[in-house]
Amino acid sequence: MCGIAGWHNNNKIDDEIIVSIKKDLFHRGPDSQDHIRFDNSGLIHTRLSILDLSKMGNQPISDNSGTIHTVFNGEIYNHKELREELASKGYAFRSTTDSEVIPNLFKEYGSESFGMLNGMFSIALFDSRSKDLYLIRDRLGIKPLFYSIDSNSFFFSSEIRAILNFPIMDRSINTQSIYDFASLNFIPAPSTFFNSIQSLLPGEYMKVSILDNALSYESSKYYSLKIQPDLDLKREKAIQETSNLLDSAVSSQLESDVALGSFLSAGIDSSLIAHSASKYISQSNGVDNLKTFTVDLDDQKYNESDIAEKIAENLGATHKNIVINEPLD
Repeated sequence: MCGIAGWHNNNKIDDEIIVSIKKDLFHRGPDSQDHIRFDNSGLIHTRLSILDLSKMGNQPISDNSGTIHTVFNGEIYNHKELREELASKGYAFRSTTDSEVIPNLFKEYGSESFGMLNGMFSIALFDSRSKDLYLIRDRLGIKPLFYSIDSNSFFFSSEIRAILNFPIMDRSINTQSIYDFASLNFIPAPSTFFNSIQSLLPGEYMKVSILDNALSYESSKYYSLKIQPDLDLKREKAIQETSNLLDSAVSSQLESDVALGSFLSAGIDSSLIAHSASKYISQSNGVDNLKTFTVDLDDQKYNESDIAEKIAENLGATHKNIVINEPLD
């Protein structure tokens, strides 16, 4: 989990604002904080190091020509395959981090590159050749990305708290969002609690440009979920295919240069994920077995630690209960 933020078509962002944003996003990225300025734009990043722990993996990061600049929160699961393809086309890389693939892929394929990324991500990309800014959000909206736009300024961030450091003139509350949250326990995107702040939709990218000293922007879908049921699929084959898809999805997320673990409750979902991870984690991370973690509550009504411990034992995992002494109610 990293933090990103930035602005476009506003050259009055002073250092104090940037420092405040980094402070607000520090909990998302305690390992490194940096930014880059352009004439009327800027990118800010706070890093939680997962792949390539060296300084070469710090962001903002650029393509090999230094013209495409990126800040990125998330993980690109197919970055090695994309890196190999780009290397075959003559691209050189300075690091082994997945973030460096993004600007080089954009340089080669433009906006078509967004649909080539398999992962969870929110990305900001600045093309210094055209002076255009792009925001991209992953297919299912796993990673958050918020923006605020008016006639001559564009601001964005991973969190609303951070984006409010920018000089946003309209800070009025979206009253409909209060009703939505009270009834749904969430606010349907793209709305937020603020009238002037929106959420980029899943599978969407936004291009922000400066034309004749005026700000223009457009949003486009690069991915839409298409459900095509196979009416001839038999039960046993469906079970096997589901198991294979889950194993594939979990194994693709096990690459890391830091220790890996899995949250585990007594529920079906976390148990299945831990089961799949236990098959591959020793191969991908060079460790003997999976590490699992469960929150151990004093309130026995909600405590699932005993069952989770038995599941971990069955998986051959190294298990740890994290004790919380305060009751939930």
